[in-house]
Amino acid sequence: MYGKVNEVCAKLLREFSPQDNIALLIWTPLAVEEFSEDLEPTKEEVLYILQEIGETDEDAHQRYGIGETFVRETLMMYREEQQNQKAITVPYELLSALIPYIDAGMAHAAEKSNGVPLDGDYLQLERLNALLAMG
Repeated sequence: MYGKVNEVCAKLLREFSPQDNIALLIWTPLAVEEFSEDLEPTKEEVLYILQEIGETDEDAHQRYGIGETFVRETLMMYREEQQNQKAITVPYELLSALIPYIDAGMAHAAEKSNGVPLDGDYLQLERLNALLAMG
């Protein structure tokens, strides 16, 4: 489970009776920071790791445990995902209006480079045109 103390307590009371015996292991932001101190995690990264710990399947948690290796690997995977997900949002209408100018600019650049085609860039533009046509 992951959340604020009051949220976690409410979840526990929904899932268990007050008379049930349970063992509860707690991870705090400070514990996550200590296990990954040399990687200098940001507050956002620490909270992400805590959420991953809280959302880990109970069976996986019991079989494999959650410790320093989990914390460090989760942080590294998060950072890798963040690097691969750099994107911007452009309204459909604006992007559609810009395509002819982009196409003309690429054609001009190909002329300037003595007719050498800009294959990779042009193929990406063609894929974008196809996606816009579907939308």
